[in-house]
Amino acid sequence: MGQGFYAARSDAASYSALPMDGSPSYGLSIAQVNDLIARLAVIDLASLPHASTSATDCSAKLFVRTCASCPSETLTYAAADQLVPEFESVWAWFDEVLGSPTSVTNPRTYCRQ
Repeated sequence: MGQGFYAARSDAASYSALPMDGSPSYGLSIAQVNDLIARLAVIDLASLPHASTSATDCSAKLFVRTCASCPSETLTYAAADQLVPEFESVWAWFDEVLGSPTSVTNPRTYCRQ
């Protein structure tokens, strides 16, 4: 089963974020979204995912667009270990802003072992 997350601008003062599995949306400040985008912008998505030793039939997807004129990129992976160490700061953002490390919103939990 695939899961994903996207952030969308809802007005000039805030953004909304909706986990694609149908969970509730979250109100985010522009500063929070800018922090997430800054963390994503320094990651070379083309080098991901790394090979994994975890056997899983999961297919998680992240859709990333780091600026208004930047193309949207899709990152597909089957296990969180395929994104380590690059995504540790992104996962920390989800922990800090949206909840615990086991939160359904955190991309580290999309393909649980």
